[in-house]
Amino acid sequence: MLYDPDLRVVFAEGVNLGPVRCGPEAELRAVLVGLRRAEERKVERLRVRSDCLAVVRHLTGEKMLETDWALPFLPELSDLLLSFDFVEARYTSSSHAVERRAGTPTADSLARQAVGLGIRRR
Repeated sequence: MLYDPDLRVVFAEGVNLGPVRCGPEAELRAVLVGLRRAEERKVERLRVRSDCLAVVRHLTGEKMLETDWALPFLPELSDLLLSFDFVEARYTSSSHAVERRAGTPTADSLARQAVGLGIRRR
């Protein structure tokens, strides 16, 4: 999901990433999709929020991802990050909510739709 500085949704998309080996891989691949979309829209400064601490730590330079599943994605990630004037990464816990407010889907709900899981019921 991409928001403008006033936190209005600019772009929301659920993308089927195909087979993934683990949750962090799905999170990293979703970040790559978001970075590509931001680059296409000529975004210069952005904040990445993720509920995957391993991905956030990699993006902030705190701890690099060195696992086999991550290595194929890291060159593109580095190139994409260099295309922005400013990138901040923050960890955010997942609420698993369907909407943040009326008509605004959450990243979790878009991800569930993309893989055909439907809406989570509590």
